[in-house]
Amino acid sequence: MSGKRFNIEELFTSVDELPNIVLEKKQDAYDKIYADASSAKSDSVGKGKNTIHHFNGWRIPKSAVFILGALLMTGATAYAAVSLLTRWDRMKNMDYDSVAQYYEDIQSSGNLLFVKSRNFTEQELERYFELKKEYENNLRFPEYEITRLAEGESYEGAGICLEITKAGEEHILYLPDSELTDEELLEIIEYQAKQDYSLFEMQRLRALEKGNYESRLASMTDEEIDYYYLAFWTCVTDVSNGYYRENADNQMGLTTLTESESIRYQTLLAKYEGENLFPKKELTVIESPGDYSGSGVSLCRYDANFYLPNSELTDEELLEIIDFRKKAEYAHYRIAQEIKLGYRNQYPTLPGEQTSVTEVPSGLFAETEGKGTISPIPDAQIGDIVYFGEYEQNNLSYNGKEEIAWYVLDKTDDTMTLLSVKILDGRPYSSTLAYTTWEDSDLRKWLNNEFYDNAFSDTEREQIVSVLLENIDGQNTEDYVYLLSFNEFLSYFGVDLTELDSLDTSTTENANLKCLRCHENLDSRIYAEVTEAALANGLWSWTEETTKQFKEITKLDFSCANGKGSWWLRTSSANDSAHTIEAMGGIEATQYVNAIYGIRPVIQIYY
Repeated sequence: MSGKRFNIEELFTSVDELPNIVLEKKQDAYDKIYADASSAKSDSVGKGKNTIHHFNGWRIPKSAVFILGALLMTGATAYAAVSLLTRWDRMKNMDYDSVAQYYEDIQSSGNLLFVKSRNFTEQELERYFELKKEYENNLRFPEYEITRLAEGESYEGAGICLEITKAGEEHILYLPDSELTDEELLEIIEYQAKQDYSLFEMQRLRALEKGNYESRLASMTDEEIDYYYLAFWTCVTDVSNGYYRENADNQMGLTTLTESESIRYQTLLAKYEGENLFPKKELTVIESPGDYSGSGVSLCRYDANFYLPNSELTDEELLEIIDFRKKAEYAHYRIAQEIKLGYRNQYPTLPGEQTSVTEVPSGLFAETEGKGTISPIPDAQIGDIVYFGEYEQNNLSYNGKEEIAWYVLDKTDDTMTLLSVKILDGRPYSSTLAYTTWEDSDLRKWLNNEFYDNAFSDTEREQIVSVLLENIDGQNTEDYVYLLSFNEFLSYFGVDLTELDSLDTSTTENANLKCLRCHENLDSRIYAEVTEAALANGLWSWTEETTKQFKEITKLDFSCANGKGSWWLRTSSANDSAHTIEAMGGIEATQYVNAIYGIRPVIQIYY
């Protein structure tokens, strides 16, 4: 076997330097652009494609410098160049004291930004979302910041004002009785954006001060962040973060760590986090399974699994795995935050040309009616979306839990059966790799205890029905929160297995085509987006990069799966597995019970 490495140098392209004429004229333009701004400097400089140039202490994206050069060379005014400022620039221009003030606001407000003195009107709410889009696309910004009431000062009914209350209480945002102006709505939008940025920045700065593994992660450059993201999170397969090991016949097989390795892994993980015990070298990343050399530990970018030698792993090799996982998880978190804050436009992708794509015949399945109308619970019909309960979904605990959206699967005279629209979390069916029924699963216990207590108020819990479930793989159970069984899934979504099974899946190519046909022709509610909280807990999500790689291999376009994840059903199966619905369209799949898969809870409520 060869030892082909995943080469970071191949991922990035260089950018030409600015012409001298631009460098000669840029200073006057920047003086005008920033004439009214407060001076702020940052020691943090991006790398790679996102290189940041310093001009008199300001951090400006390199792409903006090129655009500015074009404007200067064509005689455009400095005023026109103001539009080059992005919301990320506006955040970075905040000095430390301002960042600390916004961060303190979060800490003292009971983890909520504020409560409004009145709700937005319907027209204000519509304009708020329109302006938020324009703000995020760097098209419109407020001229001023929200006015803060001084201590002891009272709101007099004009404009918008923020009252900072005592610690532990939500701050109050006073709104006038008159319709809010665009400027006032933009001030609210930017206040929320600066809160997000300040939380991110203060956490980063505090991590850097710790001098431990968190500092090691927070100090990663953009190139390193992209490297670990591309190496781990853009794999082609759904089965990832596992181990393949050589056997006596030099064949690789899916396996687990030995008992001795597992014990040492946990010991070394504690030392990694608590005693700064780090590996001496980086873990090797290879492109495909065939590139594994047979010695040492490698991460295969094709399937994001760790390839192990046919020998007991050393402490160094275990540390390399630990370090890689930590960096890959952090890379995903940081990129998600940087996209949210406007530093990045999208997740990193590998360079490469598009390939031709096989067209998929339509008409295999009956088209489904449009789904997803948002309705109040009493009026909702089957296929509509309702809101009930709250759960942390955006992985930002400071702004509180988010409302849970549910599809109405069924409705009687007094009850509704609901399935979560999104994949709310990622967890294993069972922590132990062994045959497990729904009755004995860890997932059932978690749903009916932690999730049930956390997601619903006392009043809401009184509305939830205790349902007697039929389980073909074990004893019937009575649950408040559960997962669909395989047969329930077929029934609710009108899936005809007879027609599906008539498709030829004797080859991998045909099996992939069957998955794609399911994805494009079955009820779209089957395939669910993944929340940030689920991603943070280790759930894999189909990405644009996955689609790109799959096209290169199969010539099939699975872009319909972008952002989707795989999720558990409650029906277990042989070989220590349980049924799953796959992100790429597999609806007859199974997965090992100790794998992390998505959770779409089901509840029945009185209405």
